This record gives sequence, structure tokens and C-alpha cells, in this order.
Amino acid sequence: MAITDKEIMAALARINLPDGGDLVSRDMVRALGVEGGSARFIIEAESPEMAAGMEPVRAAAEKAVAALAGIGSVSVLLTA
Repeated sequence: MAITDKEIMAALARINLPDGGDLVSRDMVRALGVEGGSARFIIEAESPEMAAGMEPVRAAAEKAVAALAGIGSVSVLLTA
């Protein structure tokens, strides 16, 4: 069974942000796409200053999605 956007968003909802909330509740996930075993999405920070400290969050999001059954590769961009 193929992975769904909903399953990926559930995994991303478990990624907490340093200043509270998570990636999904703060509406920071953009351009989510899944094709075969590849997932890609953008994390859009609220400001360049916020984005500067979010590399650990980006890495955690990539790791969380990569751990899902059916995912072979993940591409995550961080932008503001």
C-alpha cells in the first residue's frame, strides 16, 4: 500500500518547534508531494531569523518521514 499525504502529515505533526507548536499546527508545510517511494516538501518559516535556527527541525522532519514504511527517499527544503 502506498504512503499517503495524511500519513506524512501525521508524522510531521509530531515535530515540535522550539517556540511551541508543531510543523502542522503552525501551518509550515508546503508543496507536499509523494511519488512512488519518494516524498518531498518545503518547511516555510515565518521569518529569515526563525529559519536560521530551524536546521535541526528540518533534519528531524526528514528523519521522521524517512522512517515511514514505503518511503525510500525524502527531500526537505527550508525557506522563509
